[in-house]
Amino acid sequence: MREICVVSAALALAIVAGCHQEERENQVDLDRVLPQLAAAAAPSEQLTLLDSLSNVDPATAPQWKQPLLAEVRTFLHDPSPILAAKAGDLLSHWGDRSAASALQRLLHSADPFIRLSAAASLGTLGDPAAADDLAKATTDPDPLVQAQACTALGNLGAPPKPATANALRAALADADGAVRAAAALSIGRTGMHEAAPSLLTLVSDPDPGVASAAARALGDLHVEEAAALLRQMLARDSQPIQRAAAAGLAELGDRTAIPQLSALLTSDDPALRMAGLNALRDLGDPAALPAVLTVAGDADPRVETRVAFALASLYRPDQLPFLLHSLKQDRPDARAAVAFGLGLAQEHRALANLLEALHDPSFRVRARAAEGLGVLGDRRALPAVEEAAYNDPDPEVRDPARIILGVMQRTEGDLVTRLIDSLSDDRAGVRVFAANTLGLLRTPRAVAALRRVTETDEESLVRNAATLSLLRITRNLDV
Repeated sequence: MREICVVSAALALAIVAGCHQEERENQVDLDRVLPQLAAAAAPSEQLTLLDSLSNVDPATAPQWKQPLLAEVRTFLHDPSPILAAKAGDLLSHWGDRSAASALQRLLHSADPFIRLSAAASLGTLGDPAAADDLAKATTDPDPLVQAQACTALGNLGAPPKPATANALRAALADADGAVRAAAALSIGRTGMHEAAPSLLTLVSDPDPGVASAAARALGDLHVEEAAALLRQMLARDSQPIQRAAAAGLAELGDRTAIPQLSALLTSDDPALRMAGLNALRDLGDPAALPAVLTVAGDADPRVETRVAFALASLYRPDQLPFLLHSLKQDRPDARAAVAFGLGLAQEHRALANLLEALHDPSFRVRARAAEGLGVLGDRRALPAVEEAAYNDPDPEVRDPARIILGVMQRTEGDLVTRLIDSLSDDRAGVRVFAANTLGLLRTPRAVAALRRVTETDEESLVRNAATLSLLRITRNLDV
């Protein structure tokens, strides 16, 4: 490996990415690595060892936390800016605010990649004390640094300091589209309602990324006068703009947009179908139930999986007759989605109908009926689900039915409580189902339990399911 003085731009960029995931696993032998790091003299070896710590979470290695932080902190003032930047990246992800002053100093490095890394780390750290330096960085000669500084300012909380607000407003007029887009998104996150007129102008920006960011920001700020503009944007021939407009309309709670949002469900683009489905779900109007059912059995598994959860989110008790009628539709995919959706909605009046659905001619319907009964949690259904688990002729029914029995054994509390409890089941399949379902329910109550799973579960499939669910809940990502 080449010495630090000739580290490539690609390696410097890797510092910005930091190789960090939403949740880290302690896969590093700190008994071995920390002494090696303390003894290392060559910058290339030091960088390699620091990079190996990217998968470490000090919170799950309490005996090593203080030695680990102390050793990494020594590199914050290293003569090599790349080593200092890497140390800052690690410490920011570990929430160590003692790194803030060193990172602010790195914002003035001659190397734009170092400045970019420092801005990203300060954004991760979220220390309001860095606001003034980040505000100055929004005028950096490098547009990548400018955009990253704008993004970081959006992570410092609301309301923004005057210097932050002035910098973000000025960045809305920057010549670079990425800078304008980053500023718009941060304005939305920090609640800068006074910038609404500028955002209303930016929805017509020729750069689709900027127009999309402005649409999302207007939704975040709940600018009601933006609704008509956002509805018009749904007809634009740009997927990012349409998706952003859908999200903005959902934030605004604009139920008059249900017909246009429902039209997205007929798109050939699965990303637009997903955007339409999510927006209809978030609007929470049961009038969207028939449209949502049209994408049951969608060719894209991300869309198909979410239909039952959208049905449950939109469900109101007076909609039971409609869904019971839908449980008799000719389309097996619609029947399957309704069967699981009624269980997720905790509609106990549908118990007899779900028990009947265990005998549906379609194995998909029988499987989802078993899952629906499992999450419904009515112990009277236990013998029927056990029968399906061991005697149904199709393994596509038996396997999920056996898994859901693990959830049915939990009888205390509401559905979320039972699913959280199921994360401790002896069977990995039960834990995967519980983790996935909690993420698709998007319940913040599950965050602590899911984080524990990512740190302690022995099965990688379970850890991965929990990690994806955390992304769905904490970052609202469709993964």
